[in-house]
Amino acid sequence: KRTMQTTFAENADPITRFAYGDIWTAISVTMIVINTVIIGIETQFETAHHLKKALHREGNGGAPGNWDDTAFGVIELMFLVWMVFEVMVNLYSQKQRFWRGKDWSWNMFDIVVILLALVTLLLQLASVGFLRVLRLLRLAKVIRAFRLFKFFRG
Repeated sequence: KRTMQTTFAENADPITRFAYGDIWTAISVTMIVINTVIIGIETQFETAHHLKKALHREGNGGAPGNWDDTAFGVIELMFLVWMVFEVMVNLYSQKQRFWRGKDWSWNMFDIVVILLALVTLLLQLASVGFLRVLRLLRLAKVIRAFRLFKFFRG
Protein backbone atom coordinates (compact mmCIF):
# COMPACT_ATOMS: atom_id res chain seq x y z
CA LYS A 1 0.00 0.00 0.00
CA ARG A 2 1.54 3.29 -1.10
CA THR A 3 0.95 6.37 0.97
CA MET A 4 1.86 9.99 0.50
CA GLN A 5 4.53 9.54 3.20
CA THR A 6 6.05 6.55 1.35
CA THR A 7 6.14 8.50 -1.90
CA PHE A 8 7.70 11.48 -0.10
CA ALA A 9 10.42 9.30 1.40
CA GLU A 10 11.19 7.56 -1.90
CA ASN A 11 11.73 10.91 -3.63
CA ALA A 12 13.84 12.37 -0.80
CA ASP A 13 17.55 12.50 -0.08
CA PRO A 14 19.35 9.43 1.35
CA ILE A 15 19.18 10.59 5.00
CA THR A 16 15.44 11.18 4.80
CA ARG A 17 14.87 7.82 3.06
CA PHE A 18 16.90 6.13 5.79
CA ALA A 19 15.01 7.95 8.57
CA TYR A 20 11.68 6.80 7.13
CA GLY A 21 12.88 3.21 6.78
CA ASP A 22 12.54 0.08 8.85
CA ILE A 23 16.24 -0.01 9.81
CA TRP A 24 16.07 3.44 11.48
CA THR A 25 12.93 2.40 13.33
CA ALA A 26 14.58 -0.84 14.48
CA ILE A 27 17.68 1.02 15.68
CA SER A 28 15.55 3.55 17.55
CA VAL A 29 13.42 0.89 19.23
CA THR A 30 16.52 -1.14 20.14
CA MET A 31 18.18 1.89 21.72
CA ILE A 32 15.05 2.67 23.74
CA VAL A 33 14.76 -0.93 24.96
CA ILE A 34 18.45 -1.11 25.92
CA ASN A 35 18.20 2.27 27.69
CA THR A 36 15.12 1.10 29.59
CA VAL A 37 16.83 -2.13 30.68
CA ILE A 38 19.92 -0.23 31.85
CA ILE A 39 17.74 2.21 33.80
CA GLY A 40 16.09 -0.81 35.47
CA ILE A 41 19.45 -2.36 36.33
CA GLU A 42 20.75 0.93 37.73
CA THR A 43 17.60 1.37 39.80
CA GLN A 44 17.93 -2.17 41.15
CA PHE A 45 21.58 -1.71 42.17
CA GLU A 46 20.98 1.71 43.69
CA THR A 47 17.91 0.55 45.61
CA ALA A 48 19.75 -2.52 46.94
CA HIS A 49 22.64 -0.30 48.07
CA HIS A 50 20.37 2.16 49.88
CA LEU A 51 18.41 -0.70 51.46
CA LYS A 52 21.64 -2.27 52.79
CA LYS A 53 22.67 1.15 54.08
CA ALA A 54 19.36 1.62 55.89
CA LEU A 55 19.49 -1.90 57.36
CA HIS A 56 23.05 -1.29 58.54
CA ARG A 57 21.97 1.93 60.30
CA GLU A 58 19.30 -0.09 62.11
CA GLY A 59 21.87 -2.70 63.14
CA ASN A 60 20.63 -5.36 60.72
CA GLY A 61 23.47 -6.31 58.46
CA GLY A 62 27.02 -5.45 57.58
CA ALA A 63 28.22 -2.16 56.21
CA PRO A 64 27.46 -1.73 52.52
CA GLY A 65 30.18 -0.83 50.08
CA ASN A 66 30.33 2.55 48.41
CA TRP A 67 27.84 3.24 45.63
CA ASP A 68 29.67 4.47 42.55
CA ASP A 69 27.33 5.33 39.70
CA THR A 70 30.06 6.71 37.43
CA ALA A 71 29.60 3.97 34.83
CA PHE A 72 25.84 4.50 34.79
CA GLY A 73 26.42 8.24 34.43
CA VAL A 74 28.61 7.69 31.37
CA ILE A 75 26.06 5.30 29.86
CA GLU A 76 23.26 7.78 30.56
CA LEU A 77 25.25 10.52 28.82
CA MET A 78 25.76 8.25 25.80
CA PHE A 79 22.03 7.61 25.57
CA LEU A 80 21.34 11.33 25.91
CA VAL A 81 23.70 12.03 23.00
CA TRP A 82 21.88 9.31 21.04
CA MET A 83 18.49 10.85 21.81
CA VAL A 84 19.66 14.28 20.65
CA PHE A 85 21.05 12.70 17.46
CA GLU A 86 17.79 10.81 16.89
CA VAL A 87 15.70 13.96 17.28
CA MET A 88 18.03 15.89 14.96
CA VAL A 89 17.75 13.18 12.27
CA ASN A 90 13.97 13.14 12.65
CA LEU A 91 13.82 16.93 12.54
CA TYR A 92 15.93 16.98 9.37
CA SER A 93 13.98 14.22 7.66
CA GLN A 94 10.47 15.25 8.71
CA LYS A 95 11.01 18.99 8.20
CA GLN A 96 7.64 20.72 8.89
CA ARG A 97 6.08 17.33 9.61
CA PHE A 98 8.21 17.20 12.75
CA TRP A 99 6.07 19.99 14.23
CA ARG A 100 2.76 19.35 12.44
CA GLY A 101 2.77 15.74 11.30
CA LYS A 102 1.09 12.72 12.84
CA ASP A 103 4.02 12.18 15.24
CA TRP A 104 4.29 15.80 16.41
CA SER A 105 3.23 14.92 19.96
CA TRP A 106 5.85 12.15 20.22
CA ASN A 107 8.46 14.53 18.84
CA MET A 108 7.54 17.06 21.53
CA PHE A 109 7.65 14.30 24.13
CA ASP A 110 11.18 13.40 23.00
CA ILE A 111 12.23 17.05 23.30
CA VAL A 112 10.76 17.31 26.82
CA VAL A 113 12.57 14.11 27.87
CA ILE A 114 15.84 15.47 26.46
CA LEU A 115 15.35 18.79 28.24
CA LEU A 116 14.63 17.02 31.55
CA ALA A 117 17.75 14.90 31.10
CA LEU A 118 19.82 18.01 30.34
CA VAL A 119 18.44 19.80 33.42
CA THR A 120 19.27 16.75 35.53
CA LEU A 121 22.80 16.68 34.11
CA LEU A 122 23.30 20.40 34.74
CA LEU A 123 22.04 20.07 38.31
CA GLN A 124 24.46 17.21 38.90
CA LEU A 125 27.33 19.36 37.66
CA ALA A 126 26.19 22.53 39.44
CA SER A 127 26.02 21.65 43.12
CA VAL A 128 25.44 18.93 45.65
CA GLY A 129 22.76 21.19 47.22
CA PHE A 130 20.39 20.32 44.42
CA LEU A 131 20.32 16.60 45.23
CA ARG A 132 16.72 16.63 46.42
CA VAL A 133 15.54 18.27 43.22
CA LEU A 134 17.74 15.87 41.31
CA ARG A 135 15.98 12.85 42.81
CA LEU A 136 12.69 14.16 41.49
CA LEU A 137 14.16 14.75 38.06
CA ARG A 138 15.45 11.19 37.93
CA LEU A 139 11.87 10.31 37.19
CA ALA A 140 12.65 11.63 33.71
CA LYS A 141 14.64 8.45 33.15
CA VAL A 142 11.54 6.34 33.64
CA ILE A 143 9.60 8.60 31.32
CA ARG A 144 12.02 7.68 28.52
CA ALA A 145 10.57 4.18 28.47
CA PHE A 146 7.24 5.64 27.34
CA ARG A 147 8.91 6.54 24.05
CA LEU A 148 8.46 2.86 23.12
CA PHE A 149 4.72 3.36 22.83
CA LYS A 150 5.07 5.47 19.69
CA PHE A 151 6.49 2.43 17.89
CA PHE A 152 3.80 0.04 19.10
CA ARG A 153 0.70 2.09 18.42
CA GLY A 154 -1.60 0.95 15.68
